[in-house]
Parts: sequence; structure tokens; C-alpha cells
Amino acid sequence: MSKKSVTDGPSNPFALSGTSPPSDTKQIGIALMRRNIIQFLAGVTEHCTEKQLMKLVRGRKQHKVTALRDLVNEGRVIRHGAGKRH
Repeated sequence: MSKKSVTDGPSNPFALSGTSPPSDTKQIGIALMRRNIIQFLAGVTEHCTEKQLMKLVRGRKQHKVTALRDLVNEGRVIRHGAGKRH
């Protein structure tokens, strides 16, 4: 059985298999992770470390790292401390 596809113009085929290109999948994963991190932080009553956040929020580590960095750069999450180990 061959995979069927439809086209939206001559150079833009869409596979019916339900898969999306890797870059789209990554962006979707990061967007969902941003939401998960914000929801997690909204529910905590004390400051948490990045290590704690990485352990308690489920998902791919790279998506968590990218989403957290984006949220910090946008000012939606505030990082405290110098980020140094003691």
C-alpha cells in the first residue's frame, strides 16, 4: 500500500500520514513546553531551581531548556541568582 498525498500547488505536498516536518514538530513541542512551564510555575509557592523544574515538568529536555530560555528572555520568567554551583 503506497502513501497517498494531496498537493496545495505544484511544490507543496501534504502527506496524509499525519506526520509533520521535523521543524514544525519541534516548534510545537517547544510551544507546548512553554505553556507547561508557565502552568507549573503558577502552581508553586516558593522559588524553585532549574534542576527542580527540569525534574518535575514532563517532556523532552531540549524542549524544556529552549522553552525556559525563551521565557526568561521575554521576561515572562525571572531568573534569580548567578546560576553558579555552590
